[in-house]
Amino acid sequence: MSMNLFNMSKEINKINNSLKILENNNETINTDLNNSFKELSYIKKEYIHKLDILDITDEIKRNLEELEEKVSSILNFSINNTQSFERFDSVKQFLKNIDIKDNYINIYLYLKCDSIHDILLLDKQELINLEIPLDIINFINTKVNEYIHDTNLSDDNNLELEDHNNNLSDID
Repeated sequence: MSMNLFNMSKEINKINNSLKILENNNETINTDLNNSFKELSYIKKEYIHKLDILDITDEIKRNLEELEEKVSSILNFSINNTQSFERFDSVKQFLKNIDIKDNYINIYLYLKCDSIHDILLLDKQELINLEIPLDIINFINTKVNEYIHDTNLSDDNNLELEDHNNNLSDID
């Protein structure tokens, strides 16, 4: 029986050794797995960071293209004839009369406001993007509306006077 116990003890030791080896292998695998997860997490963060950089780069590229387009537009801007110049001059004079700064006037002229009425057609957001304060934009639009209203009243009065004169001439 002692021999059997000796053999059993050997077998138990073998099993214990195998278990220790499996346990060490398991720890190694767990350590490797944890390291892999950490590395994967780092790669994911770097990838996301690189995507952000790509997005920012694309945005910069779009802004540069837009800037190039604006510069090209400025370079190609020309006044073809004196009639066009006179229209620009009327807009410029109107804005000067209401005490608007020259840099804002130049922006309005750049946006090809041929007439005072064209000022109202401009997109407020575009003007804000060109660094004209909203209160200045609203002030200018209010003055343009007043000008249009006064001009229309004046035109109506002239028409009434003309009609009255025509009626008087018909009587003669």
